Amino acid sequence: EQNVIPGLVNSLFLNKARRVFAANFGVHEANVVNCGNPVREGLWDHDTVVSRKALGLAPEKFTLLILGGSQGAKIINRVGQAVWRNLMDN
Repeated sequence: EQNVIPGLVNSLFLNKARRVFAANFGVHEANVVNCGNPVREGLWDHDTVVSRKALGLAPEKFTLLILGGSQGAKIINRVGQAVWRNLMDN
C-alpha cells in the first residue's frame, strides 16, 4: 500500500495477512512493515539531455515535475500551481 490512508481492500485484509508491506502506512500493527516504495535500480542514473529530448522538452528551459495523486491530488495541484506562479514571478 503506497497511500497514507489504506485502501478498502487493504483495510479489510490487514488483520488476516501474515505480513503487509507499506510505503507510508498510518497503521502500526505487528504485521505491517514500513518499507517505502520500491524504486528501480538506475532510476537516477540518466543523461538529462537524452531524457529531455525523449520527452520533447527544451534542454535550455527550466522543468518542474510534480508527482502524486489519490487522496493528495487536490492539495498537490493547489501547491503546484502556487509554486509555479511564484517561480514565474521571480
